[in-house]
Amino acid sequence: METIYIVSLTVSILLGSLILLNVKKNKANLFLFGVLFIAIAGTILNLIYLNNKEQGLLYYISFVDALPSIFGLLLFFYVKHSMFPDARISKFYLLSLIPFILAFSLSLFSQLSRTNNILVLIALNIVLKNIFSLYFILLAINKIKQYRINLLNNYSAIGELEFKWLKFLTYIAFYFWILYLFMIVMLYLNVDLPFNPSNAIYIGLSVFIFSISVYGIYNSLTFSNLKSVESESTAENDLPIPDKKSKKALLDTNNIDELFEKIEAYILSEKCFLEKDITLHDLSKMVNLHSKKCSEIINRKTNSNYFDFINSFRVNYFNEQVLKPENKKLTLISVAFDCGFSSKSTFNRIYKKQIGMTPSKYLASR
Repeated sequence: METIYIVSLTVSILLGSLILLNVKKNKANLFLFGVLFIAIAGTILNLIYLNNKEQGLLYYISFVDALPSIFGLLLFFYVKHSMFPDARISKFYLLSLIPFILAFSLSLFSQLSRTNNILVLIALNIVLKNIFSLYFILLAINKIKQYRINLLNNYSAIGELEFKWLKFLTYIAFYFWILYLFMIVMLYLNVDLPFNPSNAIYIGLSVFIFSISVYGIYNSLTFSNLKSVESESTAENDLPIPDKKSKKALLDTNNIDELFEKIEAYILSEKCFLEKDITLHDLSKMVNLHSKKCSEIINRKTNSNYFDFINSFRVNYFNEQVLKPENKKLTLISVAFDCGFSSKSTFNRIYKKQIGMTPSKYLASR
């Protein structure tokens, strides 16, 4: 067991070094390092706290014991600042240390008094270290979902790698924290388990560390910034979903079909979908419509988002271009890039979604 902790600690330190080297590129990595630091500190504690309860260690033990109370919060800040790299690190964030201070105080009180007051233990181990962190982990998962919806409604090309990384990180944190909560509850209920709950928790922690290490190091772009919607305030104020008044006004409009035909005709005549990074804002300016109204018209008429709408033109244009004699010598992905697609994975996924088969199968059937 000790070997597992040592290997886990070594990997943690290596990954922590990699993250710190990328802080200048992305300040969100400060929060990711904080998440990893909690794992590192916990592993070190488990290594040195081998039936050694000397008075000099009590403050350190209480400090490390309290760290899980801000795990979810740090993860949430990492997700937020990854999606909005220009967002300020506010002094208000210092208030987020209150749960940690409370957890540290309760842990130290429990250590010094050598009492196992059930209310203190529940407040520390279930409320502050589990429920509080789980709340922010779920908040981070929801923020990722909402942000991705926002991008799909505003951009015709988005990067998937960073989204996969954020989803991977938050979901594995969620499952680990559920396991952590389960083990703590089992301990309080004095349920006999066929394994040592403490060892299970730290093995789970090691798996968490190894998982983010392998994923993070394997994907070189993992610690880079996501495609940003300029800033958090801009993104939240420029959501394509109209408020109640503007939505009602749009629904009462009788020329939605006419406006949609105008948008579609402009796209086909100007072939603006060939621009890889054309945004909803760009298109709205071209057709002289408000972006919220343009988005609502597209959503109403196609039952899809802006991302799928623009890429449908690219797919149709690809089907035309790939059959031309002058393009026979080109690879399928080369033709796809000429049609406005920015990545092979996006092209294959969108194509199969719209046509129902892969590009090569479609070509073979012609």
